[in-house]
Amino acid sequence: MMEHSKLDGIKNVDKDYVVQFIKHIRKLNLAPDTKYAYEQSVNRCLTFLSEGKRNTHPKKINQDDIMYLKNVGMGALSERTKLYYFTAFSTYLEFYSNNVIRNMHIHWGADERTHVDWLEPQDAKKLLDAPLNLAQQLVIQLELCMGLRRVEVIRLTTDKIFSDRADIRGKGRGGGKWRSVPMSPQTKEVLNQYLVYKDNMIAEAKKRNPGTVVPKEVLLHLNGSYLGAYSEHGTGFDKAFVEPVRKITGVHFGNHTLRRTFGRQLWKNGIPIETIAKILGHESVSMTLRYIGVNIGDMSSAINGLSFE
Repeated sequence: MMEHSKLDGIKNVDKDYVVQFIKHIRKLNLAPDTKYAYEQSVNRCLTFLSEGKRNTHPKKINQDDIMYLKNVGMGALSERTKLYYFTAFSTYLEFYSNNVIRNMHIHWGADERTHVDWLEPQDAKKLLDAPLNLAQQLVIQLELCMGLRRVEVIRLTTDKIFSDRADIRGKGRGGGKWRSVPMSPQTKEVLNQYLVYKDNMIAEAKKRNPGTVVPKEVLLHLNGSYLGAYSEHGTGFDKAFVEPVRKITGVHFGNHTLRRTFGRQLWKNGIPIETIAKILGHESVSMTLRYIGVNIGDMSSAINGLSFE
């Protein structure tokens, strides 16, 4: 069940409505991943509306709010990604007898991308140059400069970090597939600075309680004398890293936005697609091509650059 604590980051939302909807979804005969997707999609849509100071009450959301959500709140996302979120959000609204999305018959334009959104170079640089704390800097480096998934960042342990690379446990059966990803000098520098900060945090925890257990994960948070790793589920990680960085930089992004930006920038820099696929941990080049979003603009640039001289 979705707890109130997972919704606390969204302002001006009557959280009881969301909780009741998630209770309903969890009773349906749906795959666990699908139920979780509903929860996250509704959460994100309400976040966009709240940030835009629009209606968030499920019975009051109107056409103007939906058009804001589509064109402004989700303006940077692909049409297919918007449709993905809108499908779940429409179900949420209809649960409270609000058929506004269904009645609007929204036209979703042609889009060559598959669930793709990425940052322009100037926004990526803004994240890298922002005055963030060391933990936030490290997360940006791991996702934007190494292409790690959110879950891979959370799973990263100190014993899997080496002088020139990190061994990453990704998705897949048996606890996830492993791959090695090189680290740039900048990422290594930020990591070393964070590890010094982390050692001080551990020392402080042990000063308060000599019996404090230190988790093996790289990213930890301190609460009194308790040291904890971040959960792979829920919104704790995003509240600690994504949401504060959005406010500091004014750049709207998600964890996967950074990973896609990394892959796309490598491709635009001329790195072979096979190499990018291996770094990202994709099983096929076709998956990588869909992931980085080779669109009609990219194809036009390729044709315009054609020369036989």
